[in-house]
Amino acid sequence: TFTMDMKGINVSGGSACTSGSNQGSHVIRALGEWTSDYQPVRVSFSKFNT
Repeated sequence: TFTMDMKGINVSGGSACTSGSNQGSHVIRALGEWTSDYQPVRVSFSKFNT
């Protein structure tokens, strides 16, 4: 992921709002889709969007 970050592509396991937290997405939990078998991934291509 470091190489991707150097190219301006950011990958995260959580939302930008919960950056630095180990809590999962409240939206995914509300949908009832949160399991330990898989985790959602957020990809950002610019610091101006998430």
